[in-house]
Parts: sequence; C-alpha cells; structure tokens
Amino acid sequence: MKPSERPRLEIVPTRLDAVLDAVSAAGVLITIALFVAVWDKLPGRIPTHFGLSGAPNQWGPRSALLLFVIVPLVLHIGMTILSRMPWSYNYPTKVTEENYKRLYRLGRGMMLWLRTETVWLFAVLGVQTVRVALGAVKTLGPGLVIVPLVVIYGTVIYYIVMMYRARRSVQA
Repeated sequence: MKPSERPRLEIVPTRLDAVLDAVSAAGVLITIALFVAVWDKLPGRIPTHFGLSGAPNQWGPRSALLLFVIVPLVLHIGMTILSRMPWSYNYPTKVTEENYKRLYRLGRGMMLWLRTETVWLFAVLGVQTVRVALGAVKTLGPGLVIVPLVVIYGTVIYYIVMMYRARRSVQA
C-alpha cells in the first residue's frame, strides 16, 4: 500500500509519549538556559569541531554555539509534527489493513525516542563544548562519540525488529 493510500489513524498519545515529549522539550529549554547563563563568560573563540579523541581541532566565534539551540529546536518541532503522521513513513515491511495500527504505533514510538535522544545528544555536546571553552575540561570525553551511536542505532534496530515481528504475528 502506497503512503498516499494508507489509512489515517489518530494515535492517542500514551503516558510514555507524554514523558518523551516533556523530556525532549526539557532538553531544548535546558540548553537555551545554559547558554543564556554562560554567554557573557564565554571567550570570543570557542571550539567548533573535535577530533576522534575528543580534543578540539577547530575554533570559531561563540555564535557557533547557537547551532546547539537551533538544530535541536528545529528537530524537536519537526519530529513532533512528523510523529503525528505515521502513515507517511517508510516501513521495513508491507503496510496492510491488518498491521497498519501496530506499525503506526511502532513508527511513532521510534520517532519520539529518536527525537528525544537527538535533542539530548545536542544538549550534552553543547554542555561539553561550553566546558571545554571555559577550560573546565580539555576534551569532550571518550564516551561522547560511542555512547550516542550505540543508543541511536540500538533504537533503530529495536524498532525495525519489532516492525518485522508485527508483520509475522499478523501473517501467522
């Protein structure tokens, strides 16, 4: 079934959906509050890029930190809107009359988790960038590259597996 032919379904948000909404919004707001609080204390040049070791290897104006606010804000808003339209997603299995409700719930869940994880990744990166700029630490830290990748890819893999299982349970 093509996305344009799929049935529309209003998914009633669960408590977990509401928690993820709040946690994601909190990530954006906390990042904004942090930057407002430290803006005047920041040097004119801050680290804008980090190597694999986590050490800064490029510097730029402190206005570059605005990306840590703008990108998560746009992601939060955009992914919130998209989470309300799960019929428009690409799924790893065929969407049918029998499985669309389950697939839509899974697709929405994946979107909300990825939104929250990504917003908080930016928040943590922003905090660590500020800490490096202020001289509190010298690097981002070793886990800041590996842990987010494991979490984000883990979420995607989990939901893809669940979508395949939803397909099989309907056909059985």
